[in-house]
Amino acid sequence: MDIAAFRAAALSLPEVEEKPHWERTSFRIRNKIIATLDESKRLAVIKLDESDAEALARALPEAVKKRYWGVQVWTEINLDLVELALVETLLRETWAKLAPKRLARR
Repeated sequence: MDIAAFRAAALSLPEVEEKPHWERTSFRIRNKIIATLDESKRLAVIKLDESDAEALARALPEAVKKRYWGVQVWTEINLDLVELALVETLLRETWAKLAPKRLARR
């Protein structure tokens, strides 16, 4: 999957903004991070529920890793090993969980 395609998918979601986050780029809805992107390593990290992250890591063990940041679970995705459609779905699901309810209903 192409870096530009990941960026376009993230920014296509309502009110998502791209901002720096340490050495990565983050994509945020009202300052809540839904995903980060490490262009040099071609890795995206998406905030999924722990059960979703676990299922995805089992289904695609070479492409997806479940990571912890403190008590939060984040899903690391190797963009070279996944299709755009999967990433678009994951981004939409994460956006729907983190967006304000009024915005998500639109």
